Amino acid sequence: GGVAANYNITHVDGTLTVDKAELTVTADDKGKVYGDADPALTYTPSGTLYYDDDYDVIAGVNLATATGAAATAGTHTIEITGGVAANYNITHVEGTLTVDKAELTVTADDKGKVYGAADPELTYEASGTLFYGDGYDVITGVNLVTATGAAATAGTHTITISGGTAANYEITHVDGTLTVDKAELTVTANNHSKAYDGSAYSGGAGVTYDGFVSSEDESVLGGALTYSGSSQGAKSVGTYVIRPGGLTSANYNITFMDGTLTITDGDVPPPIIDPPIDDPVFDVDLEDRLMVDIWFGFIFYDEAEEDWRRRWYAAGSYRTVIIVYEGSVMAVPYDEEGPRYDEGVELTGGQSTAIDGRVGE
Repeated sequence: GGVAANYNITHVDGTLTVDKAELTVTADDKGKVYGDADPALTYTPSGTLYYDDDYDVIAGVNLATATGAAATAGTHTIEITGGVAANYNITHVEGTLTVDKAELTVTADDKGKVYGAADPELTYEASGTLFYGDGYDVITGVNLVTATGAAATAGTHTITISGGTAANYEITHVDGTLTVDKAELTVTANNHSKAYDGSAYSGGAGVTYDGFVSSEDESVLGGALTYSGSSQGAKSVGTYVIRPGGLTSANYNITFMDGTLTITDGDVPPPIIDPPIDDPVFDVDLEDRLMVDIWFGFIFYDEAEEDWRRRWYAAGSYRTVIIVYEGSVMAVPYDEEGPRYDEGVELTGGQSTAIDGRVGE
């Protein structure tokens, strides 16, 4: 179409080069927990569109990432490729798949023992959902710690569990409890025997222990050893209860066992003697004494002389009995009409026994 009055116009065509506009397709980041269903992969386009175009001009976009058992805990690239558009140059931007660990729990098993016994083996139980054929042996590094030996005192102690790990699982640790029961300890009062001496008994003769563990002895006990029972304050010949008590312990159940106090007539019996010629209680001479058919010997403890004594009593032609009458020990003659209390003689000292012996012609 070019013209000129004095020129012949030759037309030579040129070239218009139109470059593609830029668009971007970015793979959307995704997240899941190990073992859960794989998320749907998507992308987001961006960039300026022209002439009423929209993003559906983009075709052929491919998205790929780790799936199933391959989608282990951690991060994985979401690859994006293949996007094309007639008038647009497509830039592909990758995304990230974040896989969180699944939850498992390890719980320390509760244990029990008696104080001083062997420490139990510590164990644990695993729980939680496993995936893709995993077993609980994926858990490693579990540590179990609690009080042991002498430190495992009676009561409860925490079994601390820690350190468990697994490639695709988050491990929750739950502590257990060690319950230590008290050991059984028997404290038995030693038996004690003593000769009658007129004094009130107090205390005891020590105790015997049965049940200490780990080479322990009475030094680990609390409180103070005490004695009670019928033995306390006992004076007379007989047997009495020695009851121990007063000891305490945090680690032992203490059972107290009674002992026996025996108060005897004396370790050495008084010598056998003949009746004296003169009797200080019944003033009879030898001739009268020969008429007496039975003599009564009375053994008693002479506190002034600190020795055992024997006294002999004659009652003329009467028999004589040793009795306790109105709180006193008395030698009382009696005949066919009964005891003659008004002629009785109070005996001093502690009573042991009445001994009779016959006097010859």
